[in-house]
Amino acid sequence: ETGVGGKAKTELIKFAKVMDDLSSKIDTLTPQDITARLIKEMKYIEMLKAGGSKHHSELLKPFGLDASDPKFWNKGLSVISKMIDELEKMEE
Repeated sequence: ETGVGGKAKTELIKFAKVMDDLSSKIDTLTPQDITARLIKEMKYIEMLKAGGSKHHSELLKPFGLDASDPKFWNKGLSVISKMIDELEKMEE
């Protein structure tokens, strides 16, 4: 949906999915784990809301990420490499 109501509904659905995911793990999570996860989700939603209105360095800062650091790119490429390996295993 579009418009303000549609955006609010979309955000509410995202929040509900996060809560559903957390509820399935509630027995193993501490209140601190839940709080940390919700804070990360809120930061992520704020980043998405910003769209292209902020420089990438500003968007990454709340997550403690620095795109000028080669470790940032190496970690990202490592994640992609592992995904490719998993996909290749599925084809076997």
